[in-house]
Amino acid sequence: MEIRHIYYKTEDAAYTISYVLTRKQVKYINLRIKSNGEIAVSAHRRVPATYVDKFVESKAPFILEALERVEKRREEIRELEQRRGENRRARRKSGVPVVALVG
Repeated sequence: MEIRHIYYKTEDAAYTISYVLTRKQVKYINLRIKSNGEIAVSAHRRVPATYVDKFVESKAPFILEALERVEKRREEIRELEQRRGENRRARRKSGVPVVALVG
């Protein structure tokens, strides 16, 4: 595994996209954006790193949009967890028993 960086410019801003490159016995270059925002790319060991960099750069608009969606989901989860916490505190104050499942 190797951490690589590419630089991508738009009219409005410049971005550094960091990704983890893993060498595998794969036929194609694979790009994954994980739920934690990590960008993972796998490619055959014979594919030059500069070629993989160009591939990632060509996918930069898609990557940036996907990272925005990931961040939006994270914010929604934080808001939901915060609301759940407020609801539990309100129930505790009202005397309604709070049941928590422990797995």
